[in-house]
Amino acid sequence: MAKIQKGFHSNEDYIDFINYAFGMNGAESSFPSLLPKLYGPKRESDKVTYFALEGDRIVGTVGAFPLTFHIGGETLSVRGIGSVATHPRHRGEGFMKELMKKAMDDMVADGIDFSVLGGRRHRYGHFGFEKCDGMSYFHLTPKTVSYLDPDRSGLTMVPVNAEDTALLDRLHAEMHSRPYYTERPREDLHDILLSWRSRPYAFLRQDKLVGWAVHYSSKRQLSEFHALDLAEVQGMLALATDRLGSLSVAVPSYDHPLAAEVDILAENVDIVCNECFAVFNWQRVLSALMTFKAERFPLIDGSMTIAIEGYCGKETLSLTVKNGVPTVEKTDAAPILTLSGKDAAALFFRNFSGHRQKLPKEGASWLPLPLFIFEPDNV
Repeated sequence: MAKIQKGFHSNEDYIDFINYAFGMNGAESSFPSLLPKLYGPKRESDKVTYFALEGDRIVGTVGAFPLTFHIGGETLSVRGIGSVATHPRHRGEGFMKELMKKAMDDMVADGIDFSVLGGRRHRYGHFGFEKCDGMSYFHLTPKTVSYLDPDRSGLTMVPVNAEDTALLDRLHAEMHSRPYYTERPREDLHDILLSWRSRPYAFLRQDKLVGWAVHYSSKRQLSEFHALDLAEVQGMLALATDRLGSLSVAVPSYDHPLAAEVDILAENVDIVCNECFAVFNWQRVLSALMTFKAERFPLIDGSMTIAIEGYCGKETLSLTVKNGVPTVEKTDAAPILTLSGKDAAALFFRNFSGHRQKLPKEGASWLPLPLFIFEPDNV
C-alpha cells in the first residue's frame, strides 16, 4: 500500500521521475526545458506536489500549482493540476485517483475557487472537470495575408529575451492591465512566456511597445496575441506571417473587437474548447464571469435558479439580471435544473450544452460565460 503525502525531500528525484514517466530523456526533452517556470533551476515544485510513495521510491505524482485569476474585478484563487504521472509498473493500481482526491480535498479545505488542467476530458470528468469555453483560432498564411497586404512599415517584431529588463517591465504592466488575466510574477515572467517551448515577441513602432505575441512553434500558433491599439493588429499579423509563416491566432471568445480585426486576414476560423475546469465556489465564479460579460455585452433581464451538486456539495443559486446588472445569490428556492458539477460547467462555460435548451430564453442568452486560460499560464 503506497503512502500519499504532499511534498518530497528531493526536487531532483521528483523531476527525474516525471521525466521517466512521460518518456523524456532529460536532456533536450525534459520538464525543466518544457516548463522552466515550474521545474527550472531553484524551483521547488515538489512542495506543491502530491506523491504516492513505496518506501522512499516515487510511484505516482499530482502537482497542484497556485494561480491567481482576475476576472470582472474579482480575484479568484486557483490551482492548476499538472505532472499527473504513475510509474509504468504501477499503472492500474489506483494511485492517480488517490492523489487527485487528496489534491481536490485540499483545494476545498483551502477555499480554492476552481481548478484547471490540460488533459483528456473523460479521464478527468470523474473528478468533475469539464472542457470549457471556446478559443477562436484564426488561420493565416502568407498567401492569404498578401491579398490585403496590410501596411507594416515602421513596425518591428523582436524576440523578448531574459536580459530585456525594460521591455519585460513594460510587458508585465500591460499584461496585468487586461480585463481578464492570470497573475504573472515579474521575476517569473520570461520563464512563463517560454512555457511549452514557446517564444515571446514584442511589436514595436519607433521603440514604442504596441503589442506582443507568444509563438507556440510546434503548433504553428500564436497562443497569445495582444495589441495595445486595434489599428495595429493587421500590420502586426502581416509582420508575424512574414517572420514565422502560416499561423493560427488564438483569440478569447469574449474579445470580439480583436477577433473582428484578425478575421479580416484569416482564411478560416475554428472554435475549440479551452482546458478542463472544475469549480468549487460556484457563486464567486459565476458572479465574476457574469459581471465580466455584462461589461462587454448587453444582458437581457431575467432570472433562473440552478442547483449544482458539485465536489463541495449542493449549491442552489439564483442568477438574475435586472436593468442589465447581474447578481448571483444563494437561495432556498426550487431550481429549474439540478446538475452535477461537470454538467453545470458544460452548461455555463461550453459552447454547447444539451441542458441549455431547458433554460428560459433570457438565461440561455447569457451563456456561455468565458472561463478560459491563456496557454502560457497553463501547467
